[in-house]
Amino acid sequence: MLRRLKIFRPSRLALSMGDGNGPKDHLEKLQICCWPCMHGSDAVFDDYRKLSIKNAEREKRGAEMGNEYRSIRPDHRAQQCQNLESKQQLIHFIVNEWRKKRCNAKLAGKKLYATAGEECYEISSDGPVLCKELRSTQEEVDTRLLLHIYHARRDGCSTVVISSDDTDVFVLCLAFKSLIPWTVYMKFGTEARTRYIDITHVVQRHDSELCRCLPGLHAFTCCDSVSAFSG
Repeated sequence: MLRRLKIFRPSRLALSMGDGNGPKDHLEKLQICCWPCMHGSDAVFDDYRKLSIKNAEREKRGAEMGNEYRSIRPDHRAQQCQNLESKQQLIHFIVNEWRKKRCNAKLAGKKLYATAGEECYEISSDGPVLCKELRSTQEEVDTRLLLHIYHARRDGCSTVVISSDDTDVFVLCLAFKSLIPWTVYMKFGTEARTRYIDITHVVQRHDSELCRCLPGLHAFTCCDSVSAFSG
C-alpha cells in the first residue's frame, strides 16, 4: 500500500483559499492526489508557538510585525500569514473544517492524518478521532514528518511519497534512511513539471555514512531551497 505525506505552508493555503476555494476544496484536491492504490494521506503543518527556539529568526523576518486576524477572509490572505497567531488559527480552522461530516464523506474509505498544534487527527469517512501515536512536540514539520513515515509503515504501507520542495526535508530523509527500511520517494516541482526522487537509490549511490553527515553540513548553508551557501 502507498501513503502520501503532504507538507502544507499556511501562506500557500491562504493564497489558494483566496481564489474562491475553501478547506473542503483542499480536501478534494488531496483526495484527487490519492491514487487508487493509495492507502491515505498525511497533511502535516508547522506548529507556531509564542515561546520558541525560532523566535530570534522569526523576529528577523518580521513575523511579529503583521496584524492578527480573528476571522478568515480572502482579502486578508497575505496579511494574516505575516502573524504567527494568525497562521496558527488558520491551520486549526482548516483542520476543524476537514473534521466535519460533510468533508469526511469525501475520503471514500481512505484516511487523512492532519496535524494541528501538537495533536494529530485521523479522519475517515467514519469521522475524526485523535491519533495519540502521532502527537508530537516538534515545532518543525521537517522533523515531524519522520514520525509520520514510521507510522505509515505500522499502518501497513510499504511505500511513502513525501510532497515537498524543501531541501531540509530531503537532507533529513537521506540522513535517516538507514532507519527506514521501506521505499520512500520525494515529489518535487509543479503539476506541469513533476519529479520523483527515490531516496533509497540516492543513499545507495552516495553511501549511507556520507548521507548521515549531511545535516551537519547543511546547517551551515543557511538556505533550505537551493543547494548553495547563502550569506
